[in-house]
Amino acid sequence: ADRQAVVASWQEAVEAGTTYRCDFRIRSADGSYHWFQNMAQPVTDKQGTIEKWFGSCANIDDLMRVQSELAAANERLEERVAQRTSQLVAASRELVHEFERRQRLENEMLEISEQEHHTLGQDLHDGVCQHLSGVALMAATLGDVCEQKSDLEVAARLKEIAKLIHHASDQARNVARSLHPVDVDANGLAAALRDLAVRHAVPGRLKCRFLCSAPVPIHDNKVAMHLYRIVQDAVSHASRHRGARRVIIHLGLREQHIVLSVSDDGASLPESHDPAAELGVKLMRHRSSSIGATLTIEGRDGGGTMVKCSLPAPI
Repeated sequence: ADRQAVVASWQEAVEAGTTYRCDFRIRSADGSYHWFQNMAQPVTDKQGTIEKWFGSCANIDDLMRVQSELAAANERLEERVAQRTSQLVAASRELVHEFERRQRLENEMLEISEQEHHTLGQDLHDGVCQHLSGVALMAATLGDVCEQKSDLEVAARLKEIAKLIHHASDQARNVARSLHPVDVDANGLAAALRDLAVRHAVPGRLKCRFLCSAPVPIHDNKVAMHLYRIVQDAVSHASRHRGARRVIIHLGLREQHIVLSVSDDGASLPESHDPAAELGVKLMRHRSSSIGATLTIEGRDGGGTMVKCSLPAPI
């Protein structure tokens, strides 16, 4: 095979009058093969006619061995790279699968939590609140009876008990509404946030206001519920863990984004290391991530904190 290639290459160079170069093997007396390289350059006269050839023959065994070893090393490297790439692709797919699985489980946990809130709020409203209202009515009725019998002291105590029971019933009803705000949907988010601000306000301790200058389009009930829970957690975090006395909830549109913020005058960042407070922040971040929103928590100039949730407005 080498002989035929050498002859063909030489004939081609002679016919074309070009430089000749050919690598080939020669078998030695002991049967081993060695690589050689023939090179020849035509020498022409003034008319361009070839008068003779100037050539050389060199042993290139070492060069061919190095090239062979380099080619083998490159082949092994490519195999290892391909193998490693395959492993990385498989690991990447596994990580994506695990991430999606965890995200699905976290979303399911949030849905289960909302269902439990709904059930607990409904039971509290239909059970405890109704029961307390009935007891308050009975106490008030007994008070009226005692008043008719001129037992004024007992009548006064019974009426006071009735007021306390009514107050407890109102508190239980507020808890039920916070667990399951029945008016939180795509159309009622603003009203639900306004009600939340009213319920969290405590005279002499906490002022809570809700601001919304124009209707904000939200077409997904799930998004509305998550936004409501984020505000609920932010207000709770401000009042319970950072001693806020003033909280402002703002809902509006800015540059084709729905922006919901909760500003307070409580303790500035860094955030509390209270595990309950940190859990609330983690829940807010997860809720915002689950609806494709961006959540930021930043210190305000002059003290206090702003929790801001932003997501693209529906088209």
